[in-house]
Formats: sequence, C-alpha cells, structure tokens
Amino acid sequence: SVLMFDARGAVDLLARDPDQPTRADLDAVIEITEAMRSWITAREARWLRAGADIPADPADPAKDDADRLARKQKTSRAKAKTRSDTAKALGDLPETQDALENGTITDGHADAMAHARAGADTQARAALDDHEADLLALGAQESPWDFKQRLARFVKTHSADDGRSEWDRKQAQASLRMW
Repeated sequence: SVLMFDARGAVDLLARDPDQPTRADLDAVIEITEAMRSWITAREARWLRAGADIPADPADPAKDDADRLARKQKTSRAKAKTRSDTAKALGDLPETQDALENGTITDGHADAMAHARAGADTQARAALDDHEADLLALGAQESPWDFKQRLARFVKTHSADDGRSEWDRKQAQASLRMW
C-alpha cells in the first residue's frame, strides 16, 4: 500500500514535546494524525477480512469479530460492531478501501459508504458500485456527515422502490394503524 504520509517523519513529529508549538506544527500534527488513523483503519479492515478464514478457536470467548475487537481493544461493542461491519463491507468496496488506506478519506467516510451500501437495494447497490470513485472524489471534499447525506440521497435516487426502506414502509404502516 502507498502511504500518503512519511511514517517516520510522522512518528518523529508526534514524539516531540509540544512545548511552544507553532501553528504550522499544530496543523501538521492534525493532518498527519488523521492520515495515520485512516491508514490504520484500512489495514485493520484488511486483517479482519483475512482473519475470517482462520478456523474458530473453541477456547476463545469472543463470539464474532466485533466481540473480539471489543475485548482486545477495550472499546464499546457498538464501536467494535461498526468497525467490523465496515471492514466486511470494504471487501466489496475496493476503491473505498484504497481511498481510506491512502488517506484520501477518513474512517467516517468509509463507515458512511459501508452503511449506505448495506441499506441499499440491489439496484442502488449496483449504482454505488458503478459510481464509487466519483462519490469518493466528492466525499473527500466534505465532512463525513455531509458525505453520509449525499450517499442517502444517491441511494434514494437510484433505488428501485423510490428509496423507501423496508423499515420506512413498516413505520408508515404502523403509523396508519395507530389512527
């Protein structure tokens, strides 16, 4: 994989004592840490997908990848589930995987793409696959929240059922029954 940052320089910069930093130092740290975080998330995703082929250890109390992440990284189950789900989804989103790995997008962008694809019907999923590079180019210029909104509109526009999910339909039916 190609790193979009100098790993040794990044470690050296972060290891310095932040005594009287300049604005340029602070900006460099902010930029480099996000690029490193994206790269780490992407590499972790590749490892999680590769680890799916390892036979289960009967002595391991973890019931799935999310549980293993939560236990090993001492994080919440919800956060671990998001990471695990995104890692799996990135296997079907090669351009998103690459963009995350080279620091073009953040883990928030990757989560948004994975979530949009998971909630899309077959037609919208195919459209996401076809337009993945274009969507990522736009998303790289906006916040993860704005990208998530863009993807929601995209999925709705490209869905066979006008973008209404099964959950939305059930909610509408339940609301009708209440009257």
